Amino acid sequence: MPGNTITVFSSIKGIAQSLGDSNPSLPLAVLSDPALDGYGGTVEFDPSRLGDETKISLAEAEILITEPFVLAKLLEYDASCLYNLRWCQSTYAGVDPIFNAKISLPRDWVLTR
Repeated sequence: MPGNTITVFSSIKGIAQSLGDSNPSLPLAVLSDPALDGYGGTVEFDPSRLGDETKISLAEAEILITEPFVLAKLLEYDASCLYNLRWCQSTYAGVDPIFNAKISLPRDWVLTR
């Protein structure tokens, strides 16, 4: 998938910076929205509070880096919000929130951890 923008929507503040530092040519789109707060085990996310620009960016994202909790909440809220998603890279090894979410699996995209 070379050339595709990598959308980063994460509570891990330094993740985009680390990715950019490791490869400055990575095409990153870093999303920030007040609906996503906290860090790690204290992540708070309410997708109903997402701003319109964030919703548009998520709908356009083909490659997404995010927490499993955030992905699960997005899909529970509106499965079509990730309309173009082809690959999601989890920021955590544990992806239980996705499998415990009230969503239909399988999806038309790849999840890696």
